[in-house]
Amino acid sequence: MKVLEGLLQINGTDIYKEYGVFLCERKSGEFSNYEELFKPALTKGQTEVDFPERDGVELPSILNVTLQAKDIKLYFAICAPDNETYFTNFGNFFKFLRTGKNGWLTFDLPEINRTFKLHYEGSEDFEQLTPLKNGGVGSRFHLKFREPKPLY
Repeated sequence: MKVLEGLLQINGTDIYKEYGVFLCERKSGEFSNYEELFKPALTKGQTEVDFPERDGVELPSILNVTLQAKDIKLYFAICAPDNETYFTNFGNFFKFLRTGKNGWLTFDLPEINRTFKLHYEGSEDFEQLTPLKNGGVGSRFHLKFREPKPLY
C-alpha cells in the first residue's frame, strides 16, 4: 500500500518499505499512537522538608521543574504476502529494534514534522490478525519504548 510509505522512518529506514510494518490503531477513529507520543511527561518530585511541628511542607523559594523519563506504547501492524516473507520481516524488524544505532531509535514522523529519540523496551501484547496459511499474513503488536529526555 503506497499510502503507508514514508509515514514513519526509524533511524532513516522506512519501516513499511523495508519490513511491511506500520503504525496502526486498535479501532477506527482512535489516535492512541499520537496520544502516547504527545502525552506530557510527569515532573520529578521537589525536595521537601516536613517539620513535624509545622503544617504542610517547606519547599525552596525557587522551584526547578524537571521531567521524568517517559514510557511510550505504540501499536504496530505487519503485513506480508506469504508466511515466509512474514516470518523473515517479523524477525528482521525486531532485530532492527533491539540493535538500533548503538541501541538508539530515532523516530521521524514527517507527516507531523516531529522526531523522537527512544530505545526499545519490549512487547506489551500480540494479535494474529490472519491465519498462517497461503496468502496474506498480518498481525498487530503493542510495543513499549522509553524516551529518556522527553520533548514534552
